[in-house]
This record gives sequence, structure tokens and C-alpha cells, in this order.
Amino acid sequence: MAKRHPKIGARLKGTSGDKLPIALSDGTTHTLTLSLRDRPDVSSGLSEARRITLVGVQGQEASIRAGFREGLHDFAERKLRMERRGDPSARDISVLRAAADASVRKSVRTILGVIEDGVRASVRREVKAHDAWMRGKGADKVSDPVMETILKEAVHTAINVPFPGTKESTRDRLAREAYRARKSYDGVIVATGDDVRPALQIAREKLYASPSSGFSGGNISKSVQRINRTEQSRALSGAAASLAAHFGVKMGYWRLNPSHPNYGGGEVCEKIAAGVGPGVLEELDALGLLQTEMSIAGLYLYSAFPELPHPNCMCYQEFFVVGQRFGTG
Repeated sequence: MAKRHPKIGARLKGTSGDKLPIALSDGTTHTLTLSLRDRPDVSSGLSEARRITLVGVQGQEASIRAGFREGLHDFAERKLRMERRGDPSARDISVLRAAADASVRKSVRTILGVIEDGVRASVRREVKAHDAWMRGKGADKVSDPVMETILKEAVHTAINVPFPGTKESTRDRLAREAYRARKSYDGVIVATGDDVRPALQIAREKLYASPSSGFSGGNISKSVQRINRTEQSRALSGAAASLAAHFGVKMGYWRLNPSHPNYGGGEVCEKIAAGVGPGVLEELDALGLLQTEMSIAGLYLYSAFPELPHPNCMCYQEFFVVGQRFGTG
């Protein structure tokens, strides 16, 4: 099992000690040695906010599984009652199909509500954590209208905007998963006699349960949970970028999420967390900070900040602030 990072900013292999030559604004050349030591100014409140978000996501995933389980349970009760009365009639089959459709529609509504509520709660929490830290640096408090604008944008992005590199929004992907769910009910609808209970078990595994009867492949609940994690993280990244623009922050750190396994520095998020973005050294030079002992691992300009590299990514951003200097402009 992979070891977990003991804390945000833990050392990663392969970059500490690297020397970067940079042409300074006065025409001289300076060689900067990368330091992966933790910054003393790191925001523990932001790390704690992300930890709470991760705990909240687990609770949301339990709600998603419960929704599928309850929907199938109610449907199964109806199916078994029909079986006890004898061979289902054509009308019975029609009633079952309508019940399956209603169960799937209810699940989709529940999932959309879970994602929207989760995005609002996590974005509000992390904006407040950023806000508290920035007020400690002399910035003004984030106003309620600004908070509501950020929340509205976050929810809209999470539900309606296609994920980068795809043409599908959350609504589109949930429509695809709803089709899969309806197909999962079909085997139960047509099963009769002794075949009903095995068909129900296969439907459980396709919808939410761990496989035990020969069905292989990821179930629909896990696919939906992946969508939820991905969209929450995307909403949080967008909210952080909007808040950085609001404060005039020019740069930010890519931070590994508190439960990120240690892959020895070779995993894509670890590489981003250990890298330095284009233009960062020039910005530090303009701020007169190149001679300052600090960690610049994972530091990027917001104009070129990395996008989420994979689904399920829950890494986060931390603003670069030294004293009360947020950037050059």
C-alpha cells in the first residue's frame, strides 16, 4: 500500500536542490536553488477546509448509494408481489417499466441535488478559509454579493459546463448513467420464477453493490461518485481562481489533497506540486523575492495555472502572499 504524505507540502523526490538559472530585470543572471521545505506561512485553515470537504464527499457518496438502494428495493417489492400473484400480465410489465423509469428519474434528481448542495457547501467553506487568511494579510473581507456570485458560477460550472477535453456536462453524463440504470432494471422486469432473485442481485451490482455473482465492471453508483468528486474539485478550482482575481493575487501553489498517496514523485499531481510554472521566477524577480528563502515548488501564475489533470482529483490551490504583497499588479 502506498504511504500517505504526512502533511501538505511533504518533500517529493526529484526536484529539491534543482538549480534554475534566470535572467534578472537588471540584466544579470541568478541561479535559484529550489527548496521543498514547507513555507512557514502555509494556511492550515485551508488544508482543514479541504479535509472537511473530503469527509463531506464521503457522506454524499453514501447518500448516492442509498438512493440507488432504496429505489431498487421499492421496485423489487413491487416485482415480488406480482410474482406471488402469478405470471405477470402485459399490464404488469408496463407498470414495472413505469416504476423503473420513476425510480431512475428520482435518483437523478437526488444526485443533482447532492452535487449542487455539495458544491455550495465546499466552495463556501473554502472561500471563507481563503478569506480569513487574506484578511490576516490586510485584504478586505469578501462581501456577500461576491460570495454569491462565486457560488452561482461554481454550481453552474459543476452542473452545466462540459469538463475540459469532453463535450459532456454533468447533466449529460447523468443522462448516460440513467440509461444504464434503466437497462439494469430490464433484467428484473423480464425475469420470472426462480430467476427473479438472481436478476435482482445482478441489478444491485450494476447499480451500487460490490460484484459477487459474475457481473464485472464499475457500477453506476461509483461512476456517479466519480462525477461528484470531479465536479466538486473543478468548482473549487474555479472558485479559487475567481477569488484570486478578486484579491489581485497573481500566483498560487498547487497543493496535494490531505489524503493523497505518496507515489514517489512520479504521479501527475505530484509532478505539478513539485514543479514551477512559466513566468514564476520573473514574477518573483519583479517582487524582489528571489533572494528570499522560501519554497517555490508547485508555484504557478494564475494566468497559466494547471487544469485538473484527471477525474477524481481533489488537489487544491493556495494563494501566494508574502507579507501584504499579492503580486505586481
